Amino acid sequence: MQPISTSLSRLGGTAIAMFFAALQLSGQSAAASLQIEASAVYVDSVVIVRWAPANLETWRWGNAEGYDLVRYTVIDQGDTLNGNQYDSSMVSLATALKPLPENEWESYADSNDLAGVAAGAIYGDSLDLLPPDGPSLLNIYYKSKEVENRFSFSLFAADQDISVAEMMGLAYVDTSVAAESKYVYWIKPHDPDSLAEIRNGFALIQTDSNFVLPVLTGLKGHGGDSVAILNWQRNDQYFTSYVVERSTDGTNFIQMNERPLISAASLGADDGTIAFSDSLYANEVAFIYRVRGRSPFGLLSAPSDTVHVTGKPGPIFALLSVEGIEEVNEGKLTITWNFPEEMESQILGFDVYRGPGPEGPFEKLTEEKLDSSIREFDDVEPNPVNYYQIRTTDVNGYALHSFPRLGQTKDETPPSKPGTVVGEADASGLVTLHWPHNPEPDVMGYRVFMSNTTSGDFAQVTSVWLNDTTFQYELNLNTLNEYVYFGVTALDYHHNESVMSDPASVVRPDIIPPAPPLITTVESTPSGVTFEWLGSSSPDAYSYEFQRKVVGLPGWTVLLEFTAEEPDSGFVDSTASKRRWYQYRLVAIDKVGNRSGSRVVKAKPINDGLRDAILNFTGSLVSSGGSDNGHALLEWDYPKDVDLIGFQIYRGYDSSSMFSYRFFPYPLPSTIDYADMSVTPDGNMLKCQFLDYDIKFMDYAKSTFTYFYNSSIDVNQAVPPPPTTPPATDSPQTYNMGNPAQSKPGALKYWVMAKFADGSYSPLAGPVSINL
Repeated sequence: MQPISTSLSRLGGTAIAMFFAALQLSGQSAAASLQIEASAVYVDSVVIVRWAPANLETWRWGNAEGYDLVRYTVIDQGDTLNGNQYDSSMVSLATALKPLPENEWESYADSNDLAGVAAGAIYGDSLDLLPPDGPSLLNIYYKSKEVENRFSFSLFAADQDISVAEMMGLAYVDTSVAAESKYVYWIKPHDPDSLAEIRNGFALIQTDSNFVLPVLTGLKGHGGDSVAILNWQRNDQYFTSYVVERSTDGTNFIQMNERPLISAASLGADDGTIAFSDSLYANEVAFIYRVRGRSPFGLLSAPSDTVHVTGKPGPIFALLSVEGIEEVNEGKLTITWNFPEEMESQILGFDVYRGPGPEGPFEKLTEEKLDSSIREFDDVEPNPVNYYQIRTTDVNGYALHSFPRLGQTKDETPPSKPGTVVGEADASGLVTLHWPHNPEPDVMGYRVFMSNTTSGDFAQVTSVWLNDTTFQYELNLNTLNEYVYFGVTALDYHHNESVMSDPASVVRPDIIPPAPPLITTVESTPSGVTFEWLGSSSPDAYSYEFQRKVVGLPGWTVLLEFTAEEPDSGFVDSTASKRRWYQYRLVAIDKVGNRSGSRVVKAKPINDGLRDAILNFTGSLVSSGGSDNGHALLEWDYPKDVDLIGFQIYRGYDSSSMFSYRFFPYPLPSTIDYADMSVTPDGNMLKCQFLDYDIKFMDYAKSTFTYFYNSSIDVNQAVPPPPTTPPATDSPQTYNMGNPAQSKPGALKYWVMAKFADGSYSPLAGPVSINL
């Protein structure tokens, strides 16, 4: 009798496909987590219940303590039970159900390999003792892997044989069920630890119809020399193993596989099929095969459709080879081959095939099979290139053929001149050439040549001949040649070479910038900076940009653009600030965008202390929407200036009585105190507006006007505090003014001046007069 501890070796190395897909066979948590998976089927008036531990911890607990199995009735012979009836229907079917003791497995293991596997997995003692000097990391690793393997093999054995599952405490056959009923089975760990996380097994089953396994499909078979090869579609959802049966009369079948046939043990690839090889005791005898699936409940499916397989002897062992190919007569090739004379009786004659290459495709030249004694054949209309192959079939139906061999007729005529070559280069210098196929059938390939001039020597740029009509070549771009030229020749299989095609011109990508231009004159004046220059000497210079930037700041601004066809020889920069230094350069640009700049020069206008004058200073009367005639609106323009801090507004009856009236800051604060002011950028200019709310013009016929303000007015005071809008509610103050004619209005005058951060001012603008 074989020891139980060694029974695992009978299935050593086999990969297991488990029935319970949710099981995790490795990486279990060290925390106590007892989880059970369960399922059940009803067949032949009994319910078969199967369960399995979902992790290694549960497996160990079940082996030591066992499982409790209880049943509840949901429907009893067609009658649905209420809650109390359901609770009272509980039946304890098994308590502390666990594997048989080790000594009781001996008799089963001797006759049942799977029983030996299960017992060895549960009770085997391999690697139980760690080295006396203490465990190493490697020993601990091997020990953990061994325990995981035992767990896997034990569940595998239970899935293959229901009787083994019962002996392991993982199955129960309930014979006390009634038809037309529904039952709930609960499987629980027996006497679990109070701290353990528990998930009990659960199975719901109805007994109104028998469970029927599906029939396996896709069975195919073919015979070899004393062997039958079978293939069929596997069904892992229902079956854990398969049974192959054979018959010679179609009635009496016997099982051909002694041990369970599982997916991992088959010969097939991972294409969803199972393969099985069966030895035949004789060829030329028809054998009938069918297959069945075995479920983890110990049930066999109905047989599949049958397939007939007949063995046949293997192919003969003989060498068939082409001996030679010669042009005996002009334009005709004679092919000879070798084959053993003593084996002529074992073949069905010869066929000669011809193809354009060693890989084919091949066409048959012989209308009928040549006699087995013939070793020669004439091809009277050979192609320029011919690969010949000799084929035969032996008496057992196996094909035998020679290796292809090249044969050609003599040829000294070169191919015709290749057609038009077309090419273009991308920005990186990669040239792509195309040309049409030559019309001759014997053209083997093409060679490509290149030159920098049409009249120069063309150098071959293909290291070997090309069998395509497309070619790519990487150009050297560090040269001044604008064009490069390519030609193509055709080559036949006798290495006859055609004349070269007409050269194709390809524009070489231009990565070389034009020669830099030269700024020859820089002259500063109070009104600006004057420049003169010489353009680029390169003929491909296409356009120019004259650029400026503030010293110390990024970004160049284009001041002038012109082309080489309409050149400019100079420029006056009248927009430069007298208080800033600038850098200037002239940039030459070619047609593809390559750029080169002149030497950068530094300049600024001569600072004479003067600031730009106020422009377009006007005043007008605007309606206030009331009974009075309105307020004074002042408008002016001023060039943008980084040092500008605002504008000083003056007011008076005439120049002798003018006083500093209001300061107009720039930029404007966003508060209501400055709602009477506005600034709008317009290109390089600022458009400014000021609305004088302090004046309400009354009847022109009167010699007085009302002036609203918060405090007493001193016409000689400096800049007064800003007014509110509308003016304060103090009582109006009345001033008399001289008016030569009471029927005509007097005039109020305004002046404005720009103020800068360095304390300087622009020239005073004004006055503008507004009639009262």
